[in-house]
Amino acid sequence: IDLVKADTSYVRLMTFNTLFNGLTDQNRIPAFGRIFQAIQPDIITFNECWDTQYYEAADFLDTYLPLQANETWNCWKLDGGNITCSHYTISQNWHVLADRRITASLVDLPAHFSKDLLVVNAHLKCCDGDEIRQREADAFASFIIDAKSSGGVIDLPEGTPFLISGDLNLVGEAQQLETLISGDIQDTAAFGAPQPLDWDGTDLHDIISNTTDTRMTYTWRDETSSYWPGRLDFAIASDVNLQVKKAFTLETAHMSAARLMQYGLLATDCEVASDHLPKITDFAIPLVLETSEIEPSKVIKLFPNPSTGKVNVQLPQDGTAEFFNVAGKCVKQMALRKGTNEITLDVELFTSGVYLINFESKDFTHQEKLMLH
Repeated sequence: IDLVKADTSYVRLMTFNTLFNGLTDQNRIPAFGRIFQAIQPDIITFNECWDTQYYEAADFLDTYLPLQANETWNCWKLDGGNITCSHYTISQNWHVLADRRITASLVDLPAHFSKDLLVVNAHLKCCDGDEIRQREADAFASFIIDAKSSGGVIDLPEGTPFLISGDLNLVGEAQQLETLISGDIQDTAAFGAPQPLDWDGTDLHDIISNTTDTRMTYTWRDETSSYWPGRLDFAIASDVNLQVKKAFTLETAHMSAARLMQYGLLATDCEVASDHLPKITDFAIPLVLETSEIEPSKVIKLFPNPSTGKVNVQLPQDGTAEFFNVAGKCVKQMALRKGTNEITLDVELFTSGVYLINFESKDFTHQEKLMLH
């Protein structure tokens, strides 16, 4: 599986159990660093950060995945072990179940996305704790049902994409996974009546991801343990306004020498970093209106697209254009006149990828996507 996103406009989620504060373990930090540089995630749900502070996670990411100048990773820790990080702004956080490790964060995506994203970071009870895990699953379902209804703890706009991600430890009764997917709450006295969890009244999507170089789906293994490798780390998501484009679990031990060299990895990196493997999912979230949905009098034409550095912009009115990268940062601003304008982009400053151009005139605003090679 190719580790690179197929489209830079996709949002890449990574979940990683760091095994007892791995992000602050000097012996393991280099392996973590190579993994993160190879994966380039946008949003991360970390688990087992017992004594790791949110600013230590941010420092690690700022070191190995630096953002634009004067920007830093947004990291939040509301419970005893989970840290949620994003290079987009995190505007709100909620503790889903006060005495357990389940935290929800609303990621404020850049303006070219039509929706924001709700990310629930969960590390459920391990081992033989079926009763507690079921309570945690019930709490998640109740939280989502509340979020979709007016009033209560949280009100999400209609169609806001959401997911739960993390080490869910689903090693016992099947009902726990059933509740997380379908909303089949068991303790109705404490958490309310069961309801379908997705916006369209259907089940959520349990995203299965193979390891990168083998036909296996485990995310945990320990060669010294009597337990078999298992699928402990999950991403379970709405499929309304959230489309899975790629999903995989990184396992460096099975990668060829050529593949390891391609991505700057060592065969031992995953084993050194943690007993859990990082699970990665690329999501497409709808962008703003396409040109076909705009009134003919307000159509903007952009060509050639993709471009190698020169682009023609045909406008129905005088206006201005702002260029935004995928992180939502404005990298260029200019005035344009009605008709066709030829723009030369400095390709040394504009790295290859997707840019959103925001056009404004006295009568309308509109955004177009530009692919730059």
